[in-house]
Amino acid sequence: FNPLDKFEYAIKKIGIKKNYIVALNEVRAMANLTHKNIIRYNNSWIESKSFDEKIKFINSHLITDMENNIIKFNSDDSEWEELDESNYSKFLFIQMELCNCNLREYLSKNIIPIKEKVDICMQILNGLQYIHSKNYIHRDLKPSNIFIGLDGNIKIGDFGLVTDINDANEDVGTIGYTAPEVFYGDKYDHSADLYSLGIVFLEIFYDIETDMEKNKLVNMARQNELDHEFDFVKNLINGLIRIEYNERISINSCIIILNNINE
Repeated sequence: FNPLDKFEYAIKKIGIKKNYIVALNEVRAMANLTHKNIIRYNNSWIESKSFDEKIKFINSHLITDMENNIIKFNSDDSEWEELDESNYSKFLFIQMELCNCNLREYLSKNIIPIKEKVDICMQILNGLQYIHSKNYIHRDLKPSNIFIGLDGNIKIGDFGLVTDINDANEDVGTIGYTAPEVFYGDKYDHSADLYSLGIVFLEIFYDIETDMEKNKLVNMARQNELDHEFDFVKNLINGLIRIEYNERISINSCIIILNNINE
């Protein structure tokens, strides 16, 4: 809670050692993304455990560009570790829009009518289309990284693995959502997010209780054999969950499918 503006915010805390550039990818991407279906970025800062460490950190790792009034991180090293706070003396804090809950929680606690499910999918598509228009790949789309905002809108968040499309060469993501080409270390592009999107849509439209059941449905979709009482659902998910990236339907095609439901 900020007593100055009387708003509540979410704060993400990231331990940093040599991963300055990697940690800042999330900050810089969020600062460049302004859309109602994207978590809104507000501010970011670095804190140390002691004032002396903070001054030493600034002097040794930061270059202040007085002309442009920006700070550039001067480090080529990067590494990620589990956040055990005792291992870190410096932390990056990201202040962002507060949301009610993530999509996984929302799906598990509510009986959602088909019309609302369609609306949720459309909002996710709009947010992802915007991300791709800015030449970013999210690389970690899953229900726990999609949120229900205080304004009721769906918000894509957690940009910790975001990358510029020109730098897409790492094997990163969450097992069970990662596209095959990413998992096997091949070159990939925006279509990697479309595979993950298909898994998200699968979890929205199907009542899945076990990982075994989910894997069975994913394998059926990979073979274009997934079935559903609504044709648009099977067309959508069968079109996204494809092993070959160039066979996946586009975001525009997904939007057309959803727009044509009532026609």
